[in-house]
Amino acid sequence: MDLSNETRMMWDIHDIIKVYYEITLESFIRHVTQTIAEGFVMDKDGPLSKLNSDYVFGLSEREVGEIAREDKDVGVQRDQLNRDLAKLEEAQQIAKDARDKVEFTKAI
Repeated sequence: MDLSNETRMMWDIHDIIKVYYEITLESFIRHVTQTIAEGFVMDKDGPLSKLNSDYVFGLSEREVGEIAREDKDVGVQRDQLNRDLAKLEEAQQIAKDARDKVEFTKAI
């Protein structure tokens, strides 16, 4: 495919703008996280200023449970994975027992 000079120049400009966009986006994200978000969170009057050991130890068991609880979906998925793991461990034990029987039979 033979591209004209005009088309080639268009694609070169496109590539330059694409690279510039990627670099600028990374710089913007870094600026937002380091300057704005961290400054807001770490400010002496920011939202984390009240989160200290005295505050945490003063929470009731119910309040701690509300803060630290996992999402319902995560709990359901964990339960399913634990059931799957139990089935796989049972299958592994069955395979081990069968292998031991075969080896015992070969030894006789």
